[in-house]
Amino acid sequence: MLSQGGELVEFVDRGKVLNARLSYDNAQSLGWKDSRGRFLLNPRLRRMARDFDSPFIQSDLPAEKDPARTSPVEAWYLLGLIDEDARPTERGKIFSMFSRGEGLAVAVGIEDASYPIDELVHDLANLRAGHRFRSWAKTESRLAVLCRQAYGFRDFPGYLRAGLPTEYGEGGVDFIRERNLFAKIEEEGEEDIGVGDIERLVIEWKSLLDLISHAPQLTINRWQELQEFARKLSGSKSSINELPELPEIPVRQRRRFQG
Repeated sequence: MLSQGGELVEFVDRGKVLNARLSYDNAQSLGWKDSRGRFLLNPRLRRMARDFDSPFIQSDLPAEKDPARTSPVEAWYLLGLIDEDARPTERGKIFSMFSRGEGLAVAVGIEDASYPIDELVHDLANLRAGHRFRSWAKTESRLAVLCRQAYGFRDFPGYLRAGLPTEYGEGGVDFIRERNLFAKIEEEGEEDIGVGDIERLVIEWKSLLDLISHAPQLTINRWQELQEFARKLSGSKSSINELPELPEIPVRQRRRFQG
């Protein structure tokens, strides 16, 4: 313990002083693993302070600025989903096609005309990625930046947490774009991420693309472009209005229905 992992090699007698020569070839030390898989010793850490407002105490914010105290209609207005006449905006129409806060992120990505659609469609993988892939994120995605620019760092119960959808997680898109990360995890034996986590990420992303592919068409050019890209990546065809042809019911089963 005193040598911090050093192993004794020999004693050196220097008259009245006896020195011990140590070897640190096999010593182990704790380090921080960065996004590139390298270990850092005593790096500088960024500290962030976050205030917590209990919902059980009286808030000084007015009701229209405190999402926890607003009605659903007021929350929709604050998020830009409806106008002053309670009519759905373009953002609200896109939001209505998704569950919870996913549509909020897709809508702001559509609104930014400088955001390439082929980049947006891949960044959508972060919407359901969760927290497991965070350590592999090279940088914060553009989609997250746009969300916080539009909604701030506020919490909307059921929709947003700190300005992002509740299941949003950085790093998922890196696994979608760089397939070599799969092999890298298998070689290093990563404990935090398993094969099942990666399979779930791909399934959730393709499920989201299928949802976009078969969603109703809107008179928004970038929404239509997103649907086209989603169909190409997921292999989905255009929406079908007719039911598929089903096989005939066996005679034995028909008799059971007849009683």
